[in-house]
Amino acid sequence: MVHKPAPSMPVIQDVPRNHRDDLPIAILAAGMVNENDLIFFDNGQEIPLVISMIPDAITFTGICYSHRVFVALNEKPNVTAILCGGTYRARSDAFYDASNSSPLDSLNPRKIFISASGVHDHFGVSWFNPEDLATKRKAMARGLRKILLARHALFDEVASASLAPLSAFDVLISERPLPADYVTHCRNASVKIITPDSEDE
Repeated sequence: MVHKPAPSMPVIQDVPRNHRDDLPIAILAAGMVNENDLIFFDNGQEIPLVISMIPDAITFTGICYSHRVFVALNEKPNVTAILCGGTYRARSDAFYDASNSSPLDSLNPRKIFISASGVHDHFGVSWFNPEDLATKRKAMARGLRKILLARHALFDEVASASLAPLSAFDVLISERPLPADYVTHCRNASVKIITPDSEDE
């Protein structure tokens, strides 16, 4: 028995929906990428947007463990993309493999971009998926400059998985000025705050 072929459907690309506040963060983050950088990108929703904002003329190497991020890196003409492989989990759009070695075991990224689901004065930086913690922490242990991307609305929020204290980061990028207590906290911990209103680095 031969079945009729399925009717052809238009190809619909899975375009992630970014929060409107992600754009200014993405622009600022992309501005930190320099020629010949080795950079780790996590699987945050805004990361493909960050990559799209990096000028095509810049040559750099991107390490990632997200399918969407890998695709975004491959769209840049002068980028070498390194994907940390493993078992794919669609919920977090990421590959996991705790039993085998990872490129992060031997590489020292000059910069790492980490996304947050929550930033709290007491509970620190948190993320929605505990499965991501091992990769994010390994990147933080190997990275020379740790850059946190966090929308203003995420401050005082606490997600299910605790990643690190705010003081573990070197730079915090947000789309508008932080609440005063977080400004003090960052100043005391030597965390540089970058917003559209802050002075150029």
